[in-house]
Amino acid sequence: MKLSKILLGVFAVSMLLLGCSSPTGPAGENSAKAITSFSFTSPAAATGTITGSAITVTLPWATSVTALVASFTTTGTSVKVGATVQTSGTTANDFSSPVTYTITAADGSTQNYAVTVTVASFYSEMIAVPAGSFNNGSSQVTLSAFHMSKYDITQSQYQAITGVNPSYFSGNADAATCPVEQVTWYDAVEFCNGLSSADGLQQVYTISGRTPATGYSITAATVTADFTKSGYRLPTEAQWEYAARAGTTTTYYWGNASDDPTLKKYAWYAANSGSATHSVGQKLPNAWGLYDMVGNVWQWCWDWYDTYPTEPQTDPTGPSSGTSRILRGGCWGNSSSRLRSANRGGNDPYNVDSGVGFRVVAP
Repeated sequence: MKLSKILLGVFAVSMLLLGCSSPTGPAGENSAKAITSFSFTSPAAATGTITGSAITVTLPWATSVTALVASFTTTGTSVKVGATVQTSGTTANDFSSPVTYTITAADGSTQNYAVTVTVASFYSEMIAVPAGSFNNGSSQVTLSAFHMSKYDITQSQYQAITGVNPSYFSGNADAATCPVEQVTWYDAVEFCNGLSSADGLQQVYTISGRTPATGYSITAATVTADFTKSGYRLPTEAQWEYAARAGTTTTYYWGNASDDPTLKKYAWYAANSGSATHSVGQKLPNAWGLYDMVGNVWQWCWDWYDTYPTEPQTDPTGPSSGTSRILRGGCWGNSSSRLRSANRGGNDPYNVDSGVGFRVVAP
């Protein structure tokens, strides 16, 4: 099942679990117990909130609902000790359709627990970036408020929308949560449109002349943008730097310190990456809660590469044409100088590289 079809879905699952019924056997027998913990062993971070006989769970965007593995704990004992378990309707790990667990204690007592599983929207996990201004070294830039993805787009998120994973580091043990890489600028733009459709938002980009007509990587296309639309898009270079700085004017968004012990707290780069990407969100975020703004992978921006204008700008979108698209942030193979908030990079929009990924913004 394509995950794009189940985003924002709510799946009610009735489960018969060991509960609080009065035992029919002598005290001390393995009678019914109250549920004290509900979670998923995969993904381990998804924990249920238990209120009476109702269990509610919110999963991160792009979680595979058909591959969840539930874990139940009762007071004093595992739910399965002295109990029998039967499943009807479908497989026990498929929460995309109703599943009934019938668990009967040794004394025959049972109780119903209704489990509601919700997959969060991508937008709900984004960071609100306030309106403001900064100096890019050539001019004063003023920006309206927007939202930015907390992390780089991961391999699992990219595959959820496109159905493919082009990443060089797809064999990593933690590949699903590593940034996607080896994506062209055109691939990133098309992903934005797909994500917008999945979340019920308006597509920002019009793409024509796509080469190839189907499949990936996309190596050529004519792309126009309508920034009045509600959907996801690549950040402009100005949005990227403003969000990365998070109100700072220092060399790096954590200050001016460039020693390895300090840098290693905030970024994956040549000194600590082991020549590979790593799961997003493991390093310290900037002041606005954005992770991996530098290091791990370079991030595509909307703009063509060119020199900055010298006059003040408001919500700039860059030059109208060029040959290279802007890259920001540095990657796992770069030195500390590439991690500076002001550092600029660029590449042909049709190129792929194991050090290049992206993140998205929305109004």
